Amino acid sequence: SVVDANQSTTLEVLPLCTPGGTKEWIPCCSTDLKPYVGMQFFSIEDGLKFYKTYAEACGFNVRKATTTKSKKGDVAFKYFLCNKAGFKEKRKAQVVDKLKDNEGGDVVVQSSLISRKRLVTRVGCKAKMVLKLLSKSSYVVTIFHEGHTHPLYTPSSRKFQKGCRKISMLHKKMIFDNSKVNIGPVKTFRLMKEYVGGYENVGASKEDFKNFHRDLKAYIEGSDAQMFVDNFKMKRLLWSAYFFDYEVDEDDCLCRAFWADPICRRNYSVFGDMVSFDTTYQFNKYNMIFGPFTGVDHHKRCVTLLVLLLQKKMCLHLSGCLVHS
Repeated sequence: SVVDANQSTTLEVLPLCTPGGTKEWIPCCSTDLKPYVGMQFFSIEDGLKFYKTYAEACGFNVRKATTTKSKKGDVAFKYFLCNKAGFKEKRKAQVVDKLKDNEGGDVVVQSSLISRKRLVTRVGCKAKMVLKLLSKSSYVVTIFHEGHTHPLYTPSSRKFQKGCRKISMLHKKMIFDNSKVNIGPVKTFRLMKEYVGGYENVGASKEDFKNFHRDLKAYIEGSDAQMFVDNFKMKRLLWSAYFFDYEVDEDDCLCRAFWADPICRRNYSVFGDMVSFDTTYQFNKYNMIFGPFTGVDHHKRCVTLLVLLLQKKMCLHLSGCLVHS
């Protein structure tokens, strides 16, 4: 990459017209990063790592392709292609209309094909590198084509490359820790941008953060109530004055939970002569409502005395009891 007069970084390429009239883009990079015919590697993994480093510097992605094995079972040839090599097969979704006969069975009466719009990701790029087994401990590059039939990524858009978008352990820990204090993945992505100095230095996209947060919630979906209970039990062990109690229904699902820290209990002992119970909050996705018990201190400020989570049906029953009483 070079720096022009406007101080904007651009990727340097050499346009080339092949004898067939096809325009190709040949990236210009350091000779230390560029593979060549006759170059040897100790293993296929070393060759793939070297080619990925070259692809990242040039502005394209790599995918594995054909593997040819010898009679002894060893990998004789291994192809590494640009991710835009080849063409995707055109597929059409088939819709079948069924009609039930008098006996209740299904009879196919009509079938039609509908086309779906798919993102074009392969344009027949010819860039590739082929490794050939030289001995049991080395491979040699036999074919290397560096011309691409498509524009390459610029340095400003390189952060969107698939190979440059990786969720590291630092990203995962920050997303997990922030979720504990109700900070979502989008705000976490912005915070990470401030830490590293720019979006191009994050190493992942906002969608990657959102996808990991989605997978994290799906992973703890079956044990989130137990994690909720264990968290308050740990607080009760570390803080003897902490109050927490809960109940489960006949399906062993959490149906109600009560908790109050020592400050809440102290407020109740001093300002508990008048208590307000409010259940006008919206229900969450678990069909439970948040209901705080609130009092008023000597400064006429609202103070929390107790907090509960209650199932919707129990809340309606409780409200009915309050009305009748």
